[in-house]
Amino acid sequence: MANLSFGAQVDAWVKETEQRITAVFRESSRRTVSIAQGYLTPHVDTGFLRASVRASNSSMPQIQKEGDAMPAVGGDVTMVISGSEIGQTIYVGYTAYYAPFLEYGTAPHIIEPKEKAALHFDWKGEGVFFTRVKHPGTRPVAFVGRAAAQWNVTVNQVVQELRNRAGVRA
Repeated sequence: MANLSFGAQVDAWVKETEQRITAVFRESSRRTVSIAQGYLTPHVDTGFLRASVRASNSSMPQIQKEGDAMPAVGGDVTMVISGSEIGQTIYVGYTAYYAPFLEYGTAPHIIEPKEKAALHFDWKGEGVFFTRVKHPGTRPVAFVGRAAAQWNVTVNQVVQELRNRAGVRA
C-alpha cells in the first residue's frame, strides 16, 4: 500500500472492510441456523423437521401441508447464505407442517380420528385404541426464537475469531 495514492489506499481499506463485514454477516447467519438446528436435537424422531430447513433471499419458505413431501430442490441454506450480500435479507424457515407446533407449543386439545374409527397407539408394548384423546398440549421449544435471540452474541464471537485469526487486538 505504500506506493498507492491516498485515495487508492482508502479504496483498498474500504474493500477489505466490506469483505470482512460480509464474512461476519455470512458466518453469523450460518451459525444462527446451526444453533436452531441444535435446539432440535432432543426432539428429533425422524429428522424430517431438521431436513425441512430452507432459505431464500426473496421470501419466507412456506410451511407444507400435513403429508406433503418436502421440496427436493432449492432453498439450500448454505448456498443462499454464501451468496448473500450485506443489505440482503436471508429468510430461513422450516417447511415441515409441525414446525410451528414445536416453535410455539400447543394448547390442550382433543385429538379424534379423521378417516378411521379409532386412533391407534403403542403403549407399554401393546397396541391400544381410542376414539378420542385429550392431549395436554406441549411447551414451546422456541428453537428459532432462541437462536435468533443469540444473534448479537454470535456476531461478537465471529468478530473476535476473525480478529484473532488476523492477529488484531480489540
